[in-house]
Amino acid sequence: DMLDLGDFIGPARVIDAQGTSPLCGYEEIASALEGAPPRLLFKLMDLSDELGWPTGFRALAPETVERLALRGTRLIGVDVPSVDPETSKELPSHMVCRRHDLRIVENLLLADVVPGDYELIALPLKLRGLDAAPVRAVLRR
Repeated sequence: DMLDLGDFIGPARVIDAQGTSPLCGYEEIASALEGAPPRLLFKLMDLSDELGWPTGFRALAPETVERLALRGTRLIGVDVPSVDPETSKELPSHMVCRRHDLRIVENLLLADVVPGDYELIALPLKLRGLDAAPVRAVLRR
């Protein structure tokens, strides 16, 4: 209920970050970042069943999130349940986001979205006193 909604509306880039390793490293996405807006959405897995829980899903390395924050990223979106691996107990990528006051949007449906630049509208519900809220994310060319 206290977040700046400007972080959730505006130019965004969808980046294909699929790979075989469990964590997405910065070097894998660096070439897609030139001229990128402050909202980045990552296609980490080719998910065919959007209702099933993807075991062993790919996540963002905390070093990747740190470097994204230092380059001015304000929002990170992923098409998996978490920016951290499902077995993580310490949630290091979440902690980097918290330290840099980054917004996180998880469980995006990006399977049919072509990588590129869009307008993102992903307003969170105004729920008092919580640290997370559902959004309805929409991309427009």
